[in-house]
Amino acid sequence: MRSVPALPAAVVLALAPALGGTAAAAESDDVELGFVWRTQGAADLAWDRPREDRLETRTDLVASARGHAGEGRWFLEVRGEHFLRVGAPAEGGDTEAAWGVAVGESGWEGPVGPLRLRAGNLVERWGRLDLLPTLDAWNPRDLRSGLLTPPEAVRVPVPTVGLELGEPAARATLLLGPFPQGDRGTLWGTDWSLVRPGLLEGLLADAATWEGDPLTTELLQDTVAELGARLEELDPSTRRGLVGGLGQQQRPQDLAINGDLALRLATEQRGFDLVLTGANLRSRQPLTEASQTLVAYLQEERLPTYAELSEGLLDEQPLGASWPRTWLVGGDMSTMLGLVGLRLEGAWRSDQVVQRTWLRSETVPSLTSGIGLDYAQGANLLLVLEARWIHLLAPPDALWLAAADQVQTAATLRVSLLAERVVIFPAWIHDWAFDEDLLRAEATWRVSDAWQVSGGVLLLEGPTPPPQDFAAAMDYAGGPLGYVSDNDVATLTLTWIR
Repeated sequence: MRSVPALPAAVVLALAPALGGTAAAAESDDVELGFVWRTQGAADLAWDRPREDRLETRTDLVASARGHAGEGRWFLEVRGEHFLRVGAPAEGGDTEAAWGVAVGESGWEGPVGPLRLRAGNLVERWGRLDLLPTLDAWNPRDLRSGLLTPPEAVRVPVPTVGLELGEPAARATLLLGPFPQGDRGTLWGTDWSLVRPGLLEGLLADAATWEGDPLTTELLQDTVAELGARLEELDPSTRRGLVGGLGQQQRPQDLAINGDLALRLATEQRGFDLVLTGANLRSRQPLTEASQTLVAYLQEERLPTYAELSEGLLDEQPLGASWPRTWLVGGDMSTMLGLVGLRLEGAWRSDQVVQRTWLRSETVPSLTSGIGLDYAQGANLLLVLEARWIHLLAPPDALWLAAADQVQTAATLRVSLLAERVVIFPAWIHDWAFDEDLLRAEATWRVSDAWQVSGGVLLLEGPTPPPQDFAAAMDYAGGPLGYVSDNDVATLTLTWIR
């Protein structure tokens, strides 16, 4: 980061009224500017599936500015993102590239009478765990790049107003999120989506050979074949638009009455701190429900008869969605046990969305708890161990990518060498419910103050092979790591920091 005397006059004049200061006051303060360019390339280690993305790159451009206005401080961030995915045309793959710009964490923070106000497009970090969080529920997640998402880009900033009263020894914070958002993901079309490349196209190719009755078979086979052909010809831009629309289906309107509300009570004592949280939140994942009549045809691999069509089958909505609310009560704490740092957190949710097979879902109460242990040896060695337990209090049958009791453990090691110019960072996660593993190892070399290069590998393993067709995907018996376990990649990352 670097400091400059002032912002350009036009920018200052535009910002000053919103920040509660004046242009003259803003110009008198130093403004800290920063810029980060980060490009990560991921090459598939095994070409074992048609239509897969053999090369994927993600470029993040982050421009930031911060300074003081009166007794408070303001901060602005603009994020640019570029995605590139390259498949093999001979196997049905394509090349997809997309660019987007969004406002990052931006707002104002400062005293307002006896209160401290923080308002803007914010990230609220709840809980203590990093690899296996249980309480971090305020901000939605960016899941578009799956396990390759940079840690600093996982939480999506959302409009938030926070009012804090008290001192570090005892304080209360009231949070209002007037316009909650859902997780950012892809339903269909990428290696990290729920319906992976080729599964939907393969389903329509198979369905074009199914039979109904003499009155409907030929017509419906031709219709399904035409739909499959149109899907094959669909360009990536149109597909992204369709997927984006499905992901926002029936989302509540951006009215304050549909927002989130939370109260956090915190205390910081010598060698100990504790936070208690109560909130009423909109689910970040939709509650989906596929037409059971349509699902029955898919499972039986047949086309509807003329009589079934006459009974109003075409009037049914193929996939419905809603965004339920949940009460959340939780707490987190940290302390030191000699040379070892101890972190604890846990939460109860009244209505957690859980996925079931064949695009169904339900809400159930849940309990989650987690523990973390840290050991540091100067600035050269850091060892972190974490564990999480997720318990569904009234689990439905036929869970999908989830279990009634799910225990996960994680370990990371950070080793710094050559005056912290070289950092080696291996990480491992094991899911005991599904016997699945994630291993990621990365080495970073800080070439200069401005340039950094990293190389690594991401390996996934599970006893249940990834699904190869639509039906196998919809009732997959493995867990979330096994579902994408053919996404082993080698990564190379280049970062420029100004």
